[in-house]
Amino acid sequence: MIEESSLRLWKRNLAHPRVWVPEIRLKEYGTSLEFLLPDYELECVPTENGPQNGGTTHLSKALEAEVELKLSLQPQLHRPHIDLYKAAISQVQAVSLLFPDCHADSVCICMTAWVGTLCTVDDMLEDMKPLEAEAALQEIISVLEEKGGRKYTAARGDAKYVYHTHGSLGTYTTSRSTVAVMVAKFKAHCEKYLPTALSHAVFRDLSETFQGMQQEMQLKRGSLPYDLDTYMSIRTRTIGIKPLFTLALSTWRQDHIWSSTLDNIQNEVNMVAGLQNDLIGLEKDLRKGEQANAVIILMGKHYDQHLDREDLQKVTKYLCERHNLAISRLIKQMEDLRRSAHLQDRDQVLEMVLLDMQLLFSLTHFQWCTSAKRYKGD
Repeated sequence: MIEESSLRLWKRNLAHPRVWVPEIRLKEYGTSLEFLLPDYELECVPTENGPQNGGTTHLSKALEAEVELKLSLQPQLHRPHIDLYKAAISQVQAVSLLFPDCHADSVCICMTAWVGTLCTVDDMLEDMKPLEAEAALQEIISVLEEKGGRKYTAARGDAKYVYHTHGSLGTYTTSRSTVAVMVAKFKAHCEKYLPTALSHAVFRDLSETFQGMQQEMQLKRGSLPYDLDTYMSIRTRTIGIKPLFTLALSTWRQDHIWSSTLDNIQNEVNMVAGLQNDLIGLEKDLRKGEQANAVIILMGKHYDQHLDREDLQKVTKYLCERHNLAISRLIKQMEDLRRSAHLQDRDQVLEMVLLDMQLLFSLTHFQWCTSAKRYKGD
């Protein structure tokens, strides 16, 4: 029986958001990041204080499924290791925060698995040489496109898995085949819970994410222009949130054809989330010598060059303004849609739901980034 008392539910207390302007201090560099965000007055509700009416079932099932997935990747463990269990809890809590209105069991299970897999693959790729990482990514894409499945299944028995407290799926022997095996296992896990059409749509989104990672590797080794436009076109994919929205929207009408305007809004939310990651994780990236960060790229600096603090302040201010203008546009679009929508028109209601979900995500993703260990500089 899995202990679930540390899980948290989130609920919004405002249907229509106010404006919030939080400030993040970069202590080492004597500057601050000022963000503009929608404020829904989110409230954290411990599950033990919630009514016993099934309201937390989706979190419980997501936790159980995630522990099962992790154990399947580490067959030498006969029961959950405490660190494995803590990582599963962390992932479920992330999904609960990122999508507080999503309570569908299968969707939350697959969201949780994707959050862990994305973080783990990202960590593993960082430990590889660029060309090795690109090859590993190509194998991942082949797995998702149903190429070479037998090879990865056979390799599973030879892979060595070592877990450590990383808050993600785990750390394994860094090899191309091991990464592919892990993604194949994740894919099979999702196929158990999702209808075929939905799983295929999600896997297409995942392939797009990993293709973006391939291009990021090419950017780092100089095969692509080292400029902000090129980087942001990549970052909007590597952020990996498109699969989450595909899953979340499946709880509504799956045959709805979304307008191109709302596709553009999704791209804007991807950009907002990417900038949040890069700005909030800046101190850590500077310490590690990471080159794939919007701030570092816009400054034109590489890890071995002197960091000009005045330049840093100007660049972070510009990128915060770019983030905040996007949020302002999203808020205005939401207000315009709310005024013009007819509640009897189901298509308009669905599009309003999507925009509201995306706007809320810009807040919850910010809150996740500011609390997650992987983005902290210390």
